[in-house]
Amino acid sequence: MQNLRKLRKSQNQTQAKLAMHTGLQQETISAYETGKILPTSENLIRLAAYFGCSTDYLLDLSNVPMPAHQLAADNLSVEEAELVAIYRQLSPERRQRLYGFAEGLRG
Repeated sequence: MQNLRKLRKSQNQTQAKLAMHTGLQQETISAYETGKILPTSENLIRLAAYFGCSTDYLLDLSNVPMPAHQLAADNLSVEEAELVAIYRQLSPERRQRLYGFAEGLRG
């Protein structure tokens, strides 16, 4: 569950802090992140709700963190949602560079 680790680190959370917020054990979160065990459906849903992402994203089955119901609500295709997800992970400087590049492509 590499995406779990990415999400946690992107929010500057330790495993212990995430455990406190979700009611899970730090050791359990560590085992999820290293792939030693998979979460129960209840814990998977709890983590997805906490991060506001899809369970597929947490399980590394998707590159798009946004849940499917949000994709439909925003009328984004999966490809568009993936681009938005990439954009949101960029630093402000890189976002500006990407924006300039996109403007150039638009002509």
